[in-house]
Amino acid sequence: MSNGILTVRESIKKYLDNRAKTDELFAQNYAKPNKNFDECYNYVLGEAYHHSSDVGAHIDDEVVYGWAVHYYDEDDIKIRTLPKNVKASGKASVELTEEDYQKAYDQAMEEYKAQCLAEIKAKEEAKEEAPAAPAEAPAEAPAEAAEAPAVKTTATLNE
Repeated sequence: MSNGILTVRESIKKYLDNRAKTDELFAQNYAKPNKNFDECYNYVLGEAYHHSSDVGAHIDDEVVYGWAVHYYDEDDIKIRTLPKNVKASGKASVELTEEDYQKAYDQAMEEYKAQCLAEIKAKEEAKEEAPAAPAEAPAEAPAEAAEAPAVKTTATLNE
């Protein structure tokens, strides 16, 4: 599992492991020496491809899990292989509890804050490293400006 999100492969494996713990008959099939998870996963991919269109397919979790269980139930099962030019991808449904959602949200906010601070720091460092423009000599003020009285400015903010 990476970053708290299950891949399709991990989701199927977790389902099968949990099913074997609660279903004694399935547990016997799951333990068959002539069966293995890699072959099961390839069977599921082959079935998904067979049931898809040219643009792909959305297949419910229950159907995918059903294919995985069927693989272990049948001793003589045909595994359809994917064409070489086909790549499989998918997303597993993950339902979060309120607590898990809050943890994920808090983690995302912390990562976002850290990213923003790193960007600000990088900009400040770039400014400091940039060569300073040569200072220009101030132009001489006209003689009458030198004699002008100083002006004091104040501002007041009202709410």
